[in-house]
Amino acid sequence: MHRLRHNKGFTLIETLIVVVIMGVLITTVTIAVSGSMRQGRISSTTNSLQLFSADMEEVMSQYGVLSITEEDTERSQILEFLNLLETYYLHSYFDKDTLDIYDNFFEIQTSTLQDGWDKPFLLRYCFSGVNAGYCLLVSGGDNETIDCTEYTNTSFGDDILVAVIPKAG
Repeated sequence: MHRLRHNKGFTLIETLIVVVIMGVLITTVTIAVSGSMRQGRISSTTNSLQLFSADMEEVMSQYGVLSITEEDTERSQILEFLNLLETYYLHSYFDKDTLDIYDNFFEIQTSTLQDGWDKPFLLRYCFSGVNAGYCLLVSGGDNETIDCTEYTNTSFGDDILVAVIPKAG
């Protein structure tokens, strides 16, 4: 008499079901972890911005604001101001090669202070007119690009920023 052999293995259907279940679990875990990582990056960036804001307010209360009223912007005055920030308060060094000077403000990137995406912040500082002393420290956020030209009074896109306004007096 023949005995029936029982193969001890998995059928194709059983194997496919296991693969699909594993795929769903891996996808779920990946989504959960990436959400946590994004929140961590945002939190890190926000903390850096808050520290910058406090330091900048302290600098302005101690030394006043950088105000250049001449038509010819003095690069040396701006570099002296940046050195003051680095030396006394901000503990952040600026990449002097990225300094761009416009009619009434300058922009420069940080070199050691970075956001949660390991990208430099952009400092925009107004040095003339009624807005002298107003400054922004900006992170590009998720898309890592900064475009200050698209800001409105109520929207900054996906950028993360802090605005520092000098106290009157």
